[in-house]
Amino acid sequence: MTTGSVPETPTPPSQPSLARRLLTHSWVAQLALVIGFIALAAWQIDLGQVAHAFTHVKYGWMPIALGVYIAGRLLHAWEWQLVLTKVGQAPFFGLFGVLLVGTLVNAVLPANLGDVAKVQVMANRYGISRAGLIAGRGAESVVNGLMFVIFVVVSLFLAGDRGAPQAAIWAMAALVTVICAAAIFVSLRMPGTMPSWRVLNRLPSGLHQGLTEHWPRLHDGFEAIRRPRLLLILLLLNVAGWVVDIAIEYAYGHAFNLDVPLGAYVSVTVALSLITTFPITFGNVGSWEFGVLGVLALYDVPSDQALAYAVGAHVFMTVFNIAVGLLAMLLLGVKLRDILALRSTAHNAATS
Repeated sequence: MTTGSVPETPTPPSQPSLARRLLTHSWVAQLALVIGFIALAAWQIDLGQVAHAFTHVKYGWMPIALGVYIAGRLLHAWEWQLVLTKVGQAPFFGLFGVLLVGTLVNAVLPANLGDVAKVQVMANRYGISRAGLIAGRGAESVVNGLMFVIFVVVSLFLAGDRGAPQAAIWAMAALVTVICAAAIFVSLRMPGTMPSWRVLNRLPSGLHQGLTEHWPRLHDGFEAIRRPRLLLILLLLNVAGWVVDIAIEYAYGHAFNLDVPLGAYVSVTVALSLITTFPITFGNVGSWEFGVLGVLALYDVPSDQALAYAVGAHVFMTVFNIAVGLLAMLLLGVKLRDILALRSTAHNAATS
């Protein structure tokens, strides 16, 4: 060091961001849950019999299941295009590809981050408002919630008196119905510009200004709920989507030699819908399997065969989701930065 120079202050090591620390803690907690699920399975179930069940799989049903799955994704892309009627325009197969990318992210990351990825890619690639996309997801959730209640009722009817916790299931269905009804009421009464409600005027100035700016786009995102013809089409597409999901479970069930009535596949689909909507582990590892085990136990399916079916269907679906998601990223030219970037790169980007 030169005489008389100011001593250099060592640079403190950079601290990880709060988001990164939360993500790390989330991964640790979810990994602990997965290990717990595996330990419980090893304790309660003969894993040797589970492995033996894989030697009798009818693999010819697998491409059928995956073909039906692709048909379901195409239906979902059409549904999404209708939801975004007033939010913005994107090519149909672009929407389809973005859906596959979102499913890929959900398969490998926790907390349904695939929804975040879809918003990011749509905003960055097609210049569609993030606020409108988020509101559109809310409108989709309302339609999905209504169909969830209907298929819960159908599954209870088909299951009959099999020991299912009907009181808890009915209470959950009633709660979802109330939430969906409230969301529909709010969307119908929602003004096109931010109203001067007292509760909104009490918000911090920065939040109030941002909400004022984005309110019209949030209003646009719920347009499908306000248009009866559009809402009816979405409900019909959602019913078709549920039928597709039940058909997928039916195909996997035949691949794993399950001898159960149609009601079992409806119940499994309802359970998986709930599990994937509120994930507690990354990729729903463990929670998916034990949810399926619980449902199939009502139909007297041996635990080893039920677990083989649950694990096999989950693994095949996850591997397929990752493969087609990577292919979609390649064909769309989507890079990791397109998911992470906060500023739109589209030439005609709309304000988000």
